[in-house]
Amino acid sequence: METTIILVTGLSRAGKSTFINNLVKETCMPVNDTLALNSCSSIKSVTICPNPDRPYLQILVAEVPGFDDEVKGDGEKLKEVADWLQEKLSQKMTFGGVLYMHDISEDRFSTLAASELKALQASFAGKPDHGLERFVLVTTKWGRISEEKASSKESELKKNQWGVLINRSSSVCRFKIDAANKEVGYSSAWTALNLLLSCKSQVPDISGRLEEFKKLQLGGPKQEKSVIASMIRLIFGYSAATSRRGKHSNRRRS
Repeated sequence: METTIILVTGLSRAGKSTFINNLVKETCMPVNDTLALNSCSSIKSVTICPNPDRPYLQILVAEVPGFDDEVKGDGEKLKEVADWLQEKLSQKMTFGGVLYMHDISEDRFSTLAASELKALQASFAGKPDHGLERFVLVTTKWGRISEEKASSKESELKKNQWGVLINRSSSVCRFKIDAANKEVGYSSAWTALNLLLSCKSQVPDISGRLEEFKKLQLGGPKQEKSVIASMIRLIFGYSAATSRRGKHSNRRRS
């Protein structure tokens, strides 16, 4: 049976565990909803078989430890992801894509710095327009603020922060839950996952990039603005300009 890997990632407390629990209709992942920025340090995964339409396919859904915590830097965590992926790919699994969770109610609005947006745009030159079809942006925690305010924030993200990604075929979808009706969360989670399962673009062969990625100097603790750019560089091979910038900026800070 074929097994494909889906990474669920994002900042700490963005709703990653809640998303996976709704996907499988059970509490398989502990939910950390406290104010402390100390997230789980290890990658957790659950294997699911989606539906009768794909009886040949197992999905390994993996929750990447929350970024921006106070224990480990983002760079260290990203390198853990690279190690984990290397191990799984050596077992003949394939890579299916990334679901990036973003808490729409949070004030931590900036997900990509202007310089990183510019670097990503430059690195996209000459690459296929569908290159980021397997990178899905999922907005979460819609019930915490008004629908009007959440929709306004989502529109601004699409226009500014995420526009460069959407132009390369990234999708944006909403993950909503209803405490009185678990089917709402289940259906919403599967809508997001199916955006990856239905992708027509070629599955990226990332095995050759992982060793090189682990040698990069990435941001230290609380470098949340680098997470999307770093994940895209790891998985899809974009943005060499961003990695060079990271090395120079590290030297200036030291």
